[in-house]
Amino acid sequence: MTEKSEIKKALDAALERNPTDEELRLFNFWQKIATYSFQSNPPGTAFLTQRNIILSTPNLCDNVDFVDVDGIANTGNTGVSQFRLTQFMCPPSNLVFSLPINFVATPLGAKPFFLSASHQIINNGGDVEITVSMWDPAGKPANFVAFDWRCRAVINFLIV
Repeated sequence: MTEKSEIKKALDAALERNPTDEELRLFNFWQKIATYSFQSNPPGTAFLTQRNIILSTPNLCDNVDFVDVDGIANTGNTGVSQFRLTQFMCPPSNLVFSLPINFVATPLGAKPFFLSASHQIINNGGDVEITVSMWDPAGKPANFVAFDWRCRAVINFLIV
């Protein structure tokens, strides 16, 4: 994602001067980038399935809460995009992410690209950091390519 300072520099260059904070307030800099929902209403409709990886036993299924977030982002000048899930939502302060986490992404446009993604829980469960890397068919980094993405993660709420 483009950093706020880069956007301001681009705006400064476009206006050929440094706008005041008051002038900046006249512009709408909000972009619709994501939707999300907490899938636990009504209670008992979301489940976590656990499978024993050693013994052949029936699955265990427990009621859980999860968050389903989707959005749009783009790779930077190195063909990589790194962002945090909470940048695309307004989570409560007592939200804790846990496994499993499922993340998928699709490049936007007619040109073919290869895409790889990884994620990790950070800040003691307070966020999920996602890294997306993209290459063109020749193996060169795919710079500034937009992609749609979706992430679903089990969540818990700390009692504070």
